[in-house]
Amino acid sequence: MTDLSRLFRALQKDKRQFLTAAKGSEFEERLKVKLDEIGFNRVMKEDINKIVFDELKKLIQDAQSLTEIGNPTNYRRHYLVQPFGSQDYPDFLVFDAQRVVSIESKYSRKSKGKPVWNSGLPRPSGIYIFSAYERVDVTFFRGCDVISPSEVRKFIEFFSRQRQAQEEFNEQHMRGQKYGFVAYVRKAFDQNLRYNEEAETNFFTNNRRAELERSVIEYAAR
Repeated sequence: MTDLSRLFRALQKDKRQFLTAAKGSEFEERLKVKLDEIGFNRVMKEDINKIVFDELKKLIQDAQSLTEIGNPTNYRRHYLVQPFGSQDYPDFLVFDAQRVVSIESKYSRKSKGKPVWNSGLPRPSGIYIFSAYERVDVTFFRGCDVISPSEVRKFIEFFSRQRQAQEEFNEQHMRGQKYGFVAYVRKAFDQNLRYNEEAETNFFTNNRRAELERSVIEYAAR
């Protein structure tokens, strides 16, 4: 049976099989092999009409959207690897019957309990696989289960204001700077307990871990 939930059940059951990978690219290769095993076939970006692909990219990378994305292609049990480049979200785009599912892999060699988010918050519509090599553990969750679209929107609005303040400051004060120094606001996200001591920042020891994983499996099995 071709069922996307089989990927996540395998991650629960055979963690060591996936975590023989010494680096993130090797872990992603094992995910690809498992997708092949459960009946999904790889396609290439060039196989998809460019207009359709570009429109799909806009929908996939919408940081605030929780809407399930319909499948605009004729591929029904297929996947793309790093469809928008190795540094861009997501790592896998799965064409699963009438829908398109985004899967992002977060890999750590250390036993850290949280991924490195850098400048990208979890997309509410995405599925995240988080693995730690030294911990020999893998977990997964839906973006919408850890951050809401309204919270994402607040972050976006905050950094928009910061960029505007940056431009105003540089225009007013750095026009004559002899060596071209300017202020630059860097967008970055982290998880910590500074503003909420009761927040859960460890995805491996999280009391809701089973619930988060069940949410992914139920969604993938639909």
